[in-house]
Amino acid sequence: SEMCIRDSFWGDSAGAAAAQLAAAEPPLDFLVGDYLAELTMGLLASRGGRKGRGGRPTPSHIAEFGKDVWAPLADGLLKRGTRVVVNAGGMDPLAAKAAIEAINKEAGRSGVVVAAVAGDDLRKEYDALVERGRITPFAVPGDEAEAVRAGLLSCNAYLGAAPIKAALDAGAHVVVTG
Repeated sequence: SEMCIRDSFWGDSAGAAAAQLAAAEPPLDFLVGDYLAELTMGLLASRGGRKGRGGRPTPSHIAEFGKDVWAPLADGLLKRGTRVVVNAGGMDPLAAKAAIEAINKEAGRSGVVVAAVAGDDLRKEYDALVERGRITPFAVPGDEAEAVRAGLLSCNAYLGAAPIKAALDAGAHVVVTG
């Protein structure tokens, strides 16, 4: 079978994943979605805790993945045995995991294993990492490092493939990361 790496972005067509699945013969082993970039992380970080429509908190993950991709495609993906790895967790992979699990529950799907890879958000550790020389702060000429720190929206690390592989090895059908 094949592996599909779907390179997309937040706001890209939700129908592209369905098109990939329809075109794949034999069925895909994995569908991988890439929703994040540095700008997107800053946007998601700025949303955290703010109230959206109806007074509900605005998610700091890519909620559209769950609603527009997972919900309509899940039964076909699961039937084919295609597993999903997606970085739609943004600044809150655990909330994205919970949202996908809620979609599964509402659809009456049981036994679907959804894993989240967390730990990439380093905002709380930023100052200590700078002090230890692990991060070199940067400033645009004319800006002071303190001003840059005051405006810091996100500080995330790439965690690599090991935690994703561990989740897949443990039987996850969906792995959501930041």
